[in-house]
This record gives sequence, structure tokens and C-alpha cells, in this order.
Amino acid sequence: MAHAMHPRPPSPAAARGCTHTGRCTEGEVVVEQPGLPHRPRGTTVTIRDVLDRTDLAELMTELVGPPTPGRLPRWRCCHRDHADEHPSVTIVRDRSGTERWRCWSGGHGGTAIDAVIDASGCSVGEAVTRLEHRIGATRVAAARTLAPRPSPSERRFSVAARDYLNRCADLLRTPAGDGARDWLRRRGLTDEVLADNLVGFDPGPRTLARAEGLPTRGGVTYPSFDRHGEPVYVQTRHLDPGARGKYTNPIAAHGAQPLLAHVRTRIDGGPLVVTEGIADALTATTAGLRGVALLSAASANPAIANELVALAGVDGVVLAFDNDPAGRAARRRLTDQLDGRTTVRTLRLPDGHDLTDTYRRNTTCTPAPSTSSTNSLA
Repeated sequence: MAHAMHPRPPSPAAARGCTHTGRCTEGEVVVEQPGLPHRPRGTTVTIRDVLDRTDLAELMTELVGPPTPGRLPRWRCCHRDHADEHPSVTIVRDRSGTERWRCWSGGHGGTAIDAVIDASGCSVGEAVTRLEHRIGATRVAAARTLAPRPSPSERRFSVAARDYLNRCADLLRTPAGDGARDWLRRRGLTDEVLADNLVGFDPGPRTLARAEGLPTRGGVTYPSFDRHGEPVYVQTRHLDPGARGKYTNPIAAHGAQPLLAHVRTRIDGGPLVVTEGIADALTATTAGLRGVALLSAASANPAIANELVALAGVDGVVLAFDNDPAGRAARRRLTDQLDGRTTVRTLRLPDGHDLTDTYRRNTTCTPAPSTSSTNSLA
């Protein structure tokens, strides 16, 4: 990475605990090996350890793309509601040695934990878990000193969010949803796929009342499902070209954002197409393939790889991430993590395109064997 920084100072024992001020409490996380190097089995990993092992510049590049070149690289803001047209984020190291980012345009900033929260809308606990997976640490017990907080699996899809999802799905099939339905059809999606997956239309809060914490701007609603076809999350994709950011997510109280989102499909066999975003997974299903989605390229981690191996079957996986820096980085990580465990192929998309762009433009793209992994599932 081309960012200039001083070498990271060693973390003294006194510094163990949380340096992430303002959003989480101090505490330790118990991990099993593989975890941090040079630690015996059963020792603890603190939030400070997680931050020390996370290269913030690399993470920011995965979230928003590469920085501007120069002595002081600048990234676009990772906050999901900030359309940072002129990159305004810089990274520095504070006196304790922790890397921090700041958006000089929107005023956002913080540690790697804040970056994940601002990009995805998840909770502090979920952000720490994602970073742990990313560095290879596996949480096996909650710290005694951490404040009790439901795990992502315990944070169920709320009744209010389910009601919002269903009402939006009904509205898509009314005259009020004609514009949204035409937009979805132009993206290649069939009415059958839209109906199966409860894709909907949100006309906005002035027309459609909703509980506090659900998206407050209108657009197309995309549900995410678990592997059994039950809805677990919903996002709103804004159709207004002037909107700040494409998506709005509900607050964590309405459900945890899944690391791997499933779509409902009538397809039983064939390769598993792994996409970046639920819309591309719906496109894969429309094309007659099984599809699952990472809702963020930063979610590509060993835990996701394990789940993909279990889902792949004998036909393996096809990685169809956006052909941009974040998508290419996620593809490389998953290719390495799946190496030797299942057949891995990559879908060749035009530069700057995603799967839906390519599908609706009828661009030829052929799955090609990965140079890193072509072994059969053991």
C-alpha cells in the first residue's frame, strides 16, 4: 500500500483493552488458535489486538476503492450516506499507535471498527466480529468484561421490518410500483424472481408509515434470506440519482446484516455463484444459476469460505464480484481461502462492471478456472 506511516509500535500490556473510544466498552475476547502469533492456545485477544492487526489503509481500499496517489493518499468516505465525490479521508496513527481515519468533508472518522460500522450500518459487536474473521481470529467465548449484547444469530428480524418488507412487496405489484417494476425489469429480473424474493417498492415515509429505525427514503426494497428461505434482513435501494448513497439499511435492532445473504431459488444443482450485493445474486437466479451474496466485499473472510464450501456441492463456486478494486481484493481473498477445498472459477466481467451490468448489456462473459484452485471438493 502506498500510504506513508511510521512503523507500528509494540502494544504494551497496559494498553490491552479497547482503544475504540465512544462506541464500545473495554474487554477481552477469548480465541482459539489460529489467532495471534506467538500466543499459547487459550490466551485472549483484545480489541486493541484486533485493531493492531488490521491494516486500516487496506481495509479502506476494500470498502471504497484505492486512494488518490501522492504523499498523502486520500480515500472516499466509507460512510454509507456520504457521497464523497472528492476523496477526503486521510489516515493517521495516534499517540497510542492506533490507526485512525478522518473524513474532512463530512466529519466522519474513527478506527477500523468505525469504518466497518459506517460502511455497513452494523453494531459495534458485529464490526469487531467481522474484523476478527478478517485477521483469522475465531471468537469462542464472550469476554467477561464486555457488556452483554445479543449475537448476530440472536438478533432476529423484527416484526416491524417483516411487516415493512411485506407491504413494500405488495406495493410493487400495484400501479404505484409501476416505475420501480419497470426499473427492475430493465435490469433483467423476471416477475417470477421478484415475487419469489419479495422484492418491493417503498414510496417513502409520507405515503408508507414504518417503525423508527427502518429506512426513511423510498426506493426498491431487497430482502435477504437465510439458507432455509426465511427473510432475515432488508435494504432499500434508492432510485433517485441525486440520493446520497445507493442503499439505506435498518438499524441493528431490526435484524443483523448477514455476512452471506441467500436468495430464494427454484434451482437445485449447478455451480454456486457468489456475488457482491443481493441484486447481483437475483441476476444469477434469473440466469438459471444458484446465487448467494456478500452484502459487502469486506465480508470475504475464512468464516464465509467455510460456509461456501458447505453450500457448493460437487459443482463448486463461481466468484462474480464487481470488477473494481474492492471486488478484486475480495475475489483474491476468497480464492486463497477456498484453495484446495472446492472448485473455484471466476467470472470475467468488463472493467468497472458488476454482474447485473454485464447481464443486462448481454456482454459475453465465460466462467474460467481460477489459477489458484481447481481441485474437487474433498
